[in-house]
Amino acid sequence: MHNLHGILSLMLIKVAVLTALVYLFFTSAAIGSIYLALIIAASLTIMYAYCAKCAARDHHCSHVAPGKLTRWLPQRDSGPYSTLDLLATGGSLILIFIFPQYWLWQNKTVQLIFWGVTIVALAEILLRVCPDCRNQNCMLCKKTC
Repeated sequence: MHNLHGILSLMLIKVAVLTALVYLFFTSAAIGSIYLALIIAASLTIMYAYCAKCAARDHHCSHVAPGKLTRWLPQRDSGPYSTLDLLATGGSLILIFIFPQYWLWQNKTVQLIFWGVTIVALAEILLRVCPDCRNQNCMLCKKTC
């Protein structure tokens, strides 16, 4: 049951990103293809730079899938995140969420859905996933794990 909010938050993020992706493909197949490639590359980067260093990834990953997927990535020791890890993670998140904004701006309904679902997902993560997380190296961790 402790995974419910982690799984739900990732599903919400997928809904937001897929909403943008579908809209971008309807706008332009080329732009949609570029965004799809960015999503894949950025997701892999996040899992390698952040998830693969998480001490909870093997048995206590609240999001479940990223913890399991890191098993196929090069092994990394758990520990504090380097500046490069944080820049790679932050840059990847920026690519995923900011890249489609020019096109989403042209359709306020789709943009509202994208950001509404994203905000709900972020609230779910901050209010329900983070308090149970065991990754003491995460900058969002407010407890000693």
